[in-house]
Amino acid sequence: LLQTRFTSCQALAVRRDIDMSSSVIKLARDAIASQTRWREGDDSDTIEYETCPACYSHVSPRDKLEVMSGCYHRICFTCIRDCVS
Repeated sequence: LLQTRFTSCQALAVRRDIDMSSSVIKLARDAIASQTRWREGDDSDTIEYETCPACYSHVSPRDKLEVMSGCYHRICFTCIRDCVS
């Protein structure tokens, strides 16, 4: 993953007045998606995995990531459950 090449990594909030359809936002989303999603298997039996951005665990489709309401961050069910309890 890209973040393993850095000595530190920090998430920054996006200003509310930025156009969410801008090319900069799209480029950032595509870059994040390329580092957090991958496929395994051959063409007939491909499984898409994701990395949870909260706990960095690898999540299979059966343990799919959920979208948090309001912020649209996708975190795994385990992290959601831990936040609630």
